[in-house]
Amino acid sequence: MDIRYFKEKGKVSKIRYSLIIFFIVLFCFNNDLIAQDGFFTDANIPKSTIDTIKKYALTYPNKTQFSVAIIKNGTVHFIGVKKNDGLLVSVDNKDSVFEIGSITKVFTSTILVNLILQDKINPDEPISQSLPFKLNSNEENAQKITFKTLANHTSGLPNYPSNLDSVARLHPLNPYVEYDSILLKDYLVNEMTLSSIPGDRYEYSNLGYGILGYLLELKTGKSYEDLLKEYVFQNYGMNISTTNQNKVEKYLVQGHGEKGENVPNWNLNIHRGAGAVLSSANDLAKFVLANFSNDSILNFQRHRTFKVENNAIDLAYGWHIFRGDGVNWYFHNGGTGGYHSNITIDLQKKCAVIILANGDSKPKELYLEKISWKILRTIE
Repeated sequence: MDIRYFKEKGKVSKIRYSLIIFFIVLFCFNNDLIAQDGFFTDANIPKSTIDTIKKYALTYPNKTQFSVAIIKNGTVHFIGVKKNDGLLVSVDNKDSVFEIGSITKVFTSTILVNLILQDKINPDEPISQSLPFKLNSNEENAQKITFKTLANHTSGLPNYPSNLDSVARLHPLNPYVEYDSILLKDYLVNEMTLSSIPGDRYEYSNLGYGILGYLLELKTGKSYEDLLKEYVFQNYGMNISTTNQNKVEKYLVQGHGEKGENVPNWNLNIHRGAGAVLSSANDLAKFVLANFSNDSILNFQRHRTFKVENNAIDLAYGWHIFRGDGVNWYFHNGGTGGYHSNITIDLQKKCAVIILANGDSKPKELYLEKISWKILRTIE
């Protein structure tokens, strides 16, 4: 569930995570659990939580930061750590900016839901009616792709367009930078094939969200950045969030590759709706808190739009929903070449966790999700 696409062992590789393991951190704290040894001083954070963060943060390379927001009963607790010379130090990084990768998709869907509720978009409208060109005539189900099927990953589109390789190999550390609307049109007109009938089956698609962001621009005549400002950032007080790296340069934490090396920030170009947002734990916490309020837009956005049979995952507009023990948890993660992120929300208990890191986790290890599982197991 991230937007990573990079070169490995001399050829472009595509990496996609299994959805089941992306979870769910529920924080129900005991006030008598106090962080010890002076590492953190917030008495509301259990020692077991601190120990878990420390344990996994130490597995990352030097210079890696973790920016964590824990929400309980409307109160946000921030934890910041940085690894220096093999040791962890406390840092105040709640307002530091990270690439959040595919968490962007949640905000793209927030824009979509606003336009749906304003009767400017019908979610069941075929996207072919809004595109300035015809979809591949050899794909018999192309006319069945709708705004809703893009938003819940049931369009039948693949994770990446087949012609991304042609430019990704030129910029393995910034693979989307040259993939523009011209290449997207060429793919949709000449190469597009679907793996299933739209609306029938779940298949995670970064491409689908790239197209969705592009369509929202076409429908409104506004840039994706302006749409984010109008329908997300201004509404929820997310004052530092943006897709413009120049605006947050002095707050931006350097991204690191798997070995701790500095890597360039990504330019998502036409795929911006899939993963271009830069944000902070503080800003994301404001959005999560809004989901605990009676916000009609966010309430509508969380409505289940697709049930995945024989699976614990359902889909809403942008959110993935984990079903377990009669409780639904809303979550999304993200990853780019130098960053990794996770948001998980328990609406019933009004608890949540946000974790941002400026490190690229190994695909088989998924350390941020391991932190979540460990905390879930140790918090009572």
